[in-house]
Amino acid sequence: TTAAPAPGAFLAAYEDAFAAGAESIICFCVSSEISATYSAAVAARELLEDREVHVVDTRTLSIPQGFMALAAQEAAERGMPAEAIIAHAESLRDRTVLYAALATLRYLAMSGRVGHLAAGMGNLLNVKPILTIRNGKLDLLEKVRTQKKAWPRVIELTAQALAGCPVERMAILHVAAREDALQFEQMVRAALPCPERIMVAGLSAGLSVHAGAGLVGVCAVAAA
Repeated sequence: TTAAPAPGAFLAAYEDAFAAGAESIICFCVSSEISATYSAAVAARELLEDREVHVVDTRTLSIPQGFMALAAQEAAERGMPAEAIIAHAESLRDRTVLYAALATLRYLAMSGRVGHLAAGMGNLLNVKPILTIRNGKLDLLEKVRTQKKAWPRVIELTAQALAGCPVERMAILHVAAREDALQFEQMVRAALPCPERIMVAGLSAGLSVHAGAGLVGVCAVAAA
């Protein structure tokens, strides 16, 4: 299911964390623009008035949300207080870009983002939509003819967004297309200022149902 967890699920997770010795909790939620998850997490927090629980609307999703959590963990290990940890994670989010090329318009049509007729015509013309994250949502940025043109365009958009900055973190993302992702990684390494380690990750089911098999993209964090 792609439904948001109920408040009770968050309450149980908070209680388990405190029972295990946590003094405070920071919960990073997928963007409130696309899910009721944040509202559920806040509702659960209000049932623990005597505990320190911070619920963050990340205004993003997928790999960028994960990068925020990793940055928060690293900040916590350095002994930063909760407010500074959240600010550090949000700073990383603001330096993060994501672009991805879909293999088909079919699943965007099923989610209502494009009409079925437009999707059918697009597939006949071998159109590859390019997505990005904008205003807390996964957004259709532009449409490119053929995969041969779509992948270089994704890399070009990423380079423009990074504006020559070194890259702190990077991930190649895909939906059921690992071999394509590894091929795309080599193109990215040849064109962008990549870190030594690049994560290659399949998207979660909640996003895959909207993107469909064959999506390939890149997420990069510009160095501060």
